[in-house]
Amino acid sequence: MNSTALVGAGSFKRFVEACRFWIFSTGFDWYYRGFLKDGAWREAFLSHLDIRDKERILEIYSRESGVTADLASRYPNAQFTAVDIDRQPGASKSGNISFDNNHLTCGGGQFDKVICSMALHPVSPALKVILLSEMRRVMRNGGKLFVAEFDAPEQPREGRILRGTSYHFGYQTAAPHLDGTWIDDIGKAGFTHIKRLHNVRDTLSRVSIISARR
Repeated sequence: MNSTALVGAGSFKRFVEACRFWIFSTGFDWYYRGFLKDGAWREAFLSHLDIRDKERILEIYSRESGVTADLASRYPNAQFTAVDIDRQPGASKSGNISFDNNHLTCGGGQFDKVICSMALHPVSPALKVILLSEMRRVMRNGGKLFVAEFDAPEQPREGRILRGTSYHFGYQTAAPHLDGTWIDDIGKAGFTHIKRLHNVRDTLSRVSIISARR
């Protein structure tokens, strides 16, 4: 086979690999966004939040994972603020607070509860701790944190969605969720009384619901 044919074969192989990756990426992104928006984890998470009248609640979410609209309709006498940490540059804020330059743009001790809805797995281990530390900072003393997040699979198939997110966000973001060590980051941020309240198993994932106190 001459050099021209070898180059042509190599180019075709790269083209096929690129097509396969595009098909996988497009299909996974469709499934992943649907899981965030409509997955079984949402109702289980809402049932564990114990929202009370007049409480000040901050939700940290990513992409379609926000649950504030559902909570506001169920608990009209509580006060809700939501922050999308995946807000694109230049996009308008959904409220008065945002996560910019590794800080939540508000003073400390303002919220009774902070809800973190599937917002940790897309970010690096170092940023997980920074983000959790900021959640703690804006929470009153004795306030409570609730987290819904991908956790270590107990069956091989339960890790498939995390293997997909590793392609999107980088393996280093998914690794602590694949082995369950991401929960240690909650303690590193200064929270105490960390408890696993519930597990939600899906065909391709396992989501844990965690509570902790400031």
